[in-house]
Amino acid sequence: MKDKLKNGINYLNPISSDLDKNEFSTATGEGEILPLLSISKEDFLSLSSAEISRLVRQKNDDLTGIFLADGNRRLVMALTGKTPGSQGFYEAYSEIAISRFMQNLEVFFSHGIRRLFFPIFGNSILERDKEFLQSVIPSLINSLFQDSAWLRFYNQYNIRVEFYGSPGKLDGVFPHLGLSGKIGEMKNQTSGNTAHILYYGFFSDSCLDQVFSRHILRFIDEKGKEPNRDELTRIYYGEYVPQADFFINSTRAAGLGALPPLAYGKNTRIYTTAAPGIFAVDSSLIREILYDLLIESSLLNSSSEANSLTQHDLDNLKDFYFSNRHVFTGRTRKIGRFQVLDI
Repeated sequence: MKDKLKNGINYLNPISSDLDKNEFSTATGEGEILPLLSISKEDFLSLSSAEISRLVRQKNDDLTGIFLADGNRRLVMALTGKTPGSQGFYEAYSEIAISRFMQNLEVFFSHGIRRLFFPIFGNSILERDKEFLQSVIPSLINSLFQDSAWLRFYNQYNIRVEFYGSPGKLDGVFPHLGLSGKIGEMKNQTSGNTAHILYYGFFSDSCLDQVFSRHILRFIDEKGKEPNRDELTRIYYGEYVPQADFFINSTRAAGLGALPPLAYGKNTRIYTTAAPGIFAVDSSLIREILYDLLIESSLLNSSSEANSLTQHDLDNLKDFYFSNRHVFTGRTRKIGRFQVLDI
């Protein structure tokens, strides 16, 4: 597996990061830190990952995110020159996806994110060509949930692996491979890890399924009342799950159907990357997002800030609205036969 990871990384520039395993391992230690809202963007971006992690936990020690990695096939085509069905394409797909995703997780968790939702397979993936399904899905499952290199990674970063949705659906598509059992084994092997939680999503749309509905009816029958939001999350995920603080989407401002049920709300900030997620997420990007999420948004939402608004502020806001009345995000354009965000 180590050789595969190295081969996968060879397709890419090294991730932009100052990550240091020893530094990260001591990030929970006490240290003098500046008040979060007093830090300039320039100073924030120049901090080490351990310092940012401490600041994040100072502000929100249960920071929760959703990461949807779209556009992987197009990324592999761009980086390798190979096309789906050509020799070596699916091997390159697995290598690049696995190596980049490990680096993505390293970035998320070393910067203080407590829990992360990762919708790995949606129902639409089953509509892909047979060669893709047979070549890629078992390879990804075997790497993420059975490979010793990944188990070491989860343990090194103290990550508890969980899943939601219907992983058993894999066994119907790939009989005799025991894929859902491998997922359950990794969940059990990492159950003692406590620093971070990684939820892999399998074939779970935003709407809730019939099995979940039966659990709700049983709850109502036993408790004599309808479950509230926190109780619903415990029914669905087996534990309390806060609403996500951010959702990182990629390439086409799509993917809303892949949002994990009950894990998002009005305060979930949506960030859309122009490049595929596994390529876009690095130390530089996550720092920009964390600064916007924890500092810019806090300044805008603070009561003292609202009370200090002037007529000049309101006039500027009105001018902005009139000037940008017909400006919108999500517009796309063509690069050859590929559709990308027009930024």
